Amino acid sequence: LISCSCENNIKLLNSENLEEMNDSYEGYDSSITCCDISPSCELIVGADDEGRILLWPTSSPDECTSDDGHTDAITSVHFFSSLFILTSSLDGIVRMFSTEKLILLKSYSESIPVSSACFSPDRRYITFSLLQSITYIVDVATGEYVGEFKNYINNKYLLTPCFSYDRSIPDGPVQFIIPSEDGRLISYDFETQDTVWEFKPHDGYFKWDISRNGI
Repeated sequence: LISCSCENNIKLLNSENLEEMNDSYEGYDSSITCCDISPSCELIVGADDEGRILLWPTSSPDECTSDDGHTDAITSVHFFSSLFILTSSLDGIVRMFSTEKLILLKSYSESIPVSSACFSPDRRYITFSLLQSITYIVDVATGEYVGEFKNYINNKYLLTPCFSYDRSIPDGPVQFIIPSEDGRLISYDFETQDTVWEFKPHDGYFKWDISRNGI
C-alpha cells in the first residue's frame, strides 16, 4: 500500500500488517495530492499542489526525479505499465510522461480544471473529467476526441471514476462508473456512452472504489 499526505511525503506500507516498509519518500514544501505505484512495484510516483511530478525507485527513497509538469495542483496520477505516467491538473491540462527522466510525450488541453484522468483497460483511450460535469474519451494514438459522458454533476470536488469489466472475457463489455455530486452512482457503457444503470447510495458527494479484478 502507498499513502500520501499534506506532510509532503509518501509512505510505503506492508499490506499484511500496515507497517512502514522504507523511509518516507520526501517531496518538496508542498502537500502531495496523489500517488501511485507501478504494476511492477519498482517505481512510485507522486504529485503535489504546486504542479510537480515526483518519481522514485521503490527501493531508493532518496533518489527522486522531479518535473514541473503543471502550473497548478495535480489532481490525479496513474501508471501505464511501468513505462508511462498520466497526470491531470487544475490547470486544465492532461499530460503523459515517460518514466525515463519524466519526458513529456503528449498533452491534452482544456480551459476547465480537470478533476481526474485515467487509462481505459485496453490502454487505447484516456478519459478525463472536467469540473463542468463532462468526461471526454480521447484516442491515445490519434489524440482524437471520440466520446463523452454527461448526465452527472461534478462542479466542486475531485471525482473517482472506475472501470468495471470481466478480465476473463477478452474484448468483453466495459462499463465506466462515475459518482455524481448529488449522491448518484451512474454506470455507462464505455463503447456507446449510454447509461446502463444508476442508483443513489448517498445524498451528496462521496468517494468510492471497485475491486481490483474489475467486477
